[in-house]
Formats: sequence, C-alpha cells, structure tokens
Amino acid sequence: MPDKSSAESYQKIFQHCAMGMAHVSPEGRFIEVNPRLCEFLGYSEDELTNMTFQQVTPEEYLAIDLHHVHSLLEGVSETFSIEKQYVHKSGLRVWGRLTVSLVRDAQGNPDFFVSVVDDIAEKKRIAAQLYETERTFGKIIGAMSDHIMIWVASPRLDSLFYVNEGFQKIWGRPQEALLRSPRSYLSFVHPDDHARVVAHYEQVNNSRWELEYRVLRPDGEVRYIRDRGNVITDEKGKKLYLIGLAEDISSDRELENALRRANKQLARMNRIDSLTGLYNRREILHQIEAEVKRLQRSESVATLMFLDLDDFKQINDEYGHWAGDCALRSFAEGLQHGLRESDKLGRYGGDEFLVLLCDTEQGAAEQFYQRLLQLNIHFRLPEEERDIPLKFSCGRVSWQPSFQHAQQWIDAADKQMYRDKQRV
Repeated sequence: MPDKSSAESYQKIFQHCAMGMAHVSPEGRFIEVNPRLCEFLGYSEDELTNMTFQQVTPEEYLAIDLHHVHSLLEGVSETFSIEKQYVHKSGLRVWGRLTVSLVRDAQGNPDFFVSVVDDIAEKKRIAAQLYETERTFGKIIGAMSDHIMIWVASPRLDSLFYVNEGFQKIWGRPQEALLRSPRSYLSFVHPDDHARVVAHYEQVNNSRWELEYRVLRPDGEVRYIRDRGNVITDEKGKKLYLIGLAEDISSDRELENALRRANKQLARMNRIDSLTGLYNRREILHQIEAEVKRLQRSESVATLMFLDLDDFKQINDEYGHWAGDCALRSFAEGLQHGLRESDKLGRYGGDEFLVLLCDTEQGAAEQFYQRLLQLNIHFRLPEEERDIPLKFSCGRVSWQPSFQHAQQWIDAADKQMYRDKQRV
C-alpha cells in the first residue's frame, strides 16, 4: 500500500497535470477526473463522475476503444494510445490523444484505468492545412503519433520522483539512467539549445511554463520537444515539485516544414513561367513597376529591352507546337547569358520577352544586345539532327522621367521592337 505522503504527492500530480487525467472503472465510469479534463470536455467534476467514457465517445470510436480496453483487461497489453474524437458538452467534437493503462489490485484483479488525454486540436489543424496544400501537388503527408514523457522532480532537479516510459521512447535512453542522475537530462539537449534550457530550469518561478527545444538520441537522431509543466508549492509558496510533460512534436515540425515548402512552391508557381522558367507576365510587370518607383526617387539609369521571335508562327506551322515550345525554351536560356543578378528577365506573353537592365545606359544595353546576336541562339530538331537558328527583333529604350508607369516604358520598347522588325 502506498504511504500517505506518496498518495498526497500523486494527488497533487493528478490535480495539477497539464493534460486531462481520469481514473475510470473497468465498466467505463469516471471515478475521478482532474480540472484539465473537465475543461477539455466542458463538464463539471460532478457531471463527469456521473458519466461513462462511452457517453463522451462518438459511436464510430466505441468499437476500437472497447477493443483496446478488452486487451488491457485480458492482459494482452499493458497500455494503449490512440487519437480519437470526444463529444464536448456543447455537442461539438474535440480531438484528443488518449493514453490508457490498467491498475490492478493486490490479487491481480482489474481495479481502475488511468487515462491521460492530450488536446491535439492544433496538430489536427496543421495536418488539415498541409493536406489541402499537398493535394495541389498530388501528395498527402500523414501525421505521425506522438509519445509523451511525464516526469516529477525536485525544484532543483537533483531528485527525480517519477518518469514514465515516454523518456525511453523519445530520448532512446533507459529510465533508470535518469532516475540515478536527473540532471543528466540536460546533457541530452541539443548543443544549440542547451544554454537556454539550463537557464530556464535554473530560473523556474512559481508558475506554469512551456518551452521548446531539441534533444539528441544515442543514434544521433534529433527530436523536437515541447516541454510543459507546473511548479507545485505549499501554502507558503515554497516550491515542492516540478511536474513536466515533454511531448515529442517532431511530426508537427515535419508537417510545418512540409507546409512551408509547399507554400513556397505555390508562391514560385505564381511568379514563374512554367515553360521557360523565367518570370511570368505578372511578375516581370511587378519587377518593372518596382524599378520605375526606384527610378522616380533617384537619378539612376536603366534600359528596357522588348524582344520578339521572328517567324515563330512559321516554326509552329512547319514543325509543330512541340518545336515552338522547344524554341521558346532555347531562346529563354540564351537570353540569360550575360545577365547580372540585378537584371530582370521575363516572358511577357507568347514569343515576347522583356529584359530590364538595371543601372544600365543605352550604350551598355547596345553592347549586351550585340552579344546576344553573336550567341547565334538556336534550337535542335532531334528527329532531323540539325539546329534551327532563332532570329529576333529587339526594341531598347532607356528610362525617361516622362514615363509615369511601367506600361508606358514597355509600350515605348514595343514600338522600337516593331521598327526593328520592319527593317528585317
């Protein structure tokens, strides 16, 4: 039998746990519930202790719940953890991660279940966002289950009173090692996070905390941890215990990173022409407008080039649209030769391209144009094993203060291009 001190300590842990906790009878009735579970489900303590877990479980989850409960009662398993929905008092459904263990009496008969419920609504929200984004690219990234480490220690971390097997699952180290040397916990923190975590635990005040950091497993794997907890004090405010819940949020981080990558790819798709890999019409116009604003505020110079392929319709008619696409890609590649990082190149539409040469006077722009001519840009017809030269017309117009907006500048370069085309 546990002594009175142990029982009181456990009761404090139970009542102050940052996750929902409950003692449940073998038949499913709530025997005891903590404040966090009441908050999660929207019921008072009196209401919940007159209910069963079946009453707050949607019908479609009952079968799997009862299957796991039966496995515990039969001794097939010692614990189980599942993600499921609960029915809130309001009628809405809320997501939780349920972890259950069975406590037996001295004769080995089932006494009660210990249930821990973690609110995973945020994880589900991130997963839903990712699903919608990944569906655009034909991918679905599934969420992975998390494990939780629960621990109770002295205020200075020199004594550890309790740690569950979550430590071994997440940290990859035996619980006994931590029980022997509680502060060794800090040595497993990632070097880049170590000083911050040590400082945090040395300055924990009489309140809740939430801290995120990384840990290194023995195999070198990095896990992301969300460490939440409370400081338990006596009636005089003296610190008695630190109660912590360390959750492996590595899968959440992977979801967030994947979401960022997907959003980045979507943003790129909105800016880049899929055929040539250059800026599309919208983006090159945006770049030119930005340059116009800069030029209007300064005395800088710039030159805009409007280029149009000659005989492009003939290429399409004679060789097919696939050849036209090949010609556009080859021309786009050729235009990039000699461009600086500050210059802008985009496909304006069809076989028309815009080149913005920043901080470039007309003379330098002419030199760039001559270099383009000397490149003898061409594309190859694989079936005929011969190169087809690409000829183009080009209008070059330097920035003039009379231009009010980008379209005026583009129109001026367009007119110059047509004059050049008529001379061919």
